[in-house]
Amino acid sequence: MSDDSTEYLPEEFRVSAVHHDESAEVAGSLARRVGNASPASTHFGGAQAASFSSALGSAAGERSRAAQRVQDTRGEIATGAVTAANIGDETDADAGYVLGAATLGDVGQGIADRI
Repeated sequence: MSDDSTEYLPEEFRVSAVHHDESAEVAGSLARRVGNASPASTHFGGAQAASFSSALGSAAGERSRAAQRVQDTRGEIATGAVTAANIGDETDADAGYVLGAATLGDVGQGIADRI
């Protein structure tokens, strides 16, 4: 290929999918860990800390849901990357088939040689 052409590299999409899957797993783990947090006012000084522990619990729930959304999104991106790689492989195979079947006859070769 010339320097100004584009190359489609399906394997790079597969590598990207692996990274997205890994980050989705980490986000899922984080969502579970944060979601299991249960701050109690007794841990922070008793009844006077009730609003503080309530705010921590609310924030933990929000953070857990956000991490779950990240997990879902990264999983979808990984699936899309694998699909793109598969499409690239299929396109490459189809193009190879079509280009391999195209041959010039003697007359066509003579014309091409004169151009």
